[in-house]
Amino acid sequence: HDALYQVTDADIQWIEELPLSLSFPWLPLIVVHAGLVPGVPLEAQRYKDLLWIRNLRRRSQQLPDELSGARGREVDEWSGEESPTEGSEAWAGLWPGPEHVVFGHDARRKLQEHPFATGLDTGCCYGFHLTALVVNPDNIADRRLVQVAAAKEYQKPKD
Repeated sequence: HDALYQVTDADIQWIEELPLSLSFPWLPLIVVHAGLVPGVPLEAQRYKDLLWIRNLRRRSQQLPDELSGARGREVDEWSGEESPTEGSEAWAGLWPGPEHVVFGHDARRKLQEHPFATGLDTGCCYGFHLTALVVNPDNIADRRLVQVAAAKEYQKPKD
């Protein structure tokens, strides 16, 4: 790929300064590359999850007595995972809202439509489709998908 050798230091600095998420609180809408972990505020999300998460694994944690207010109380937390593993689930189906999250980075699952999350990675680079979500800037409920077919297969899908 010749593009790699055409990148300047200024290009790299510009990319490093880009945000990892975009928030549109008046809608409410969040745009991320890969995903979010439920129960974690946006500003506390891990860099790795914003860029690579596809699945979540539930893990229970025992709260100390002084925090739980009741002896032996367990709370569920989520651990983000890049690849599906036994017992893990797609994060988007578990996202509780109220913000609607638009994301990519999951071409294997293609278009994902959940109550509070929409996955747009429909495998354009693999010769499938390029998908966009057009949102009314005044009403997140007023949205529609637009798709165009890829011109060609740019890369072979993994397995």
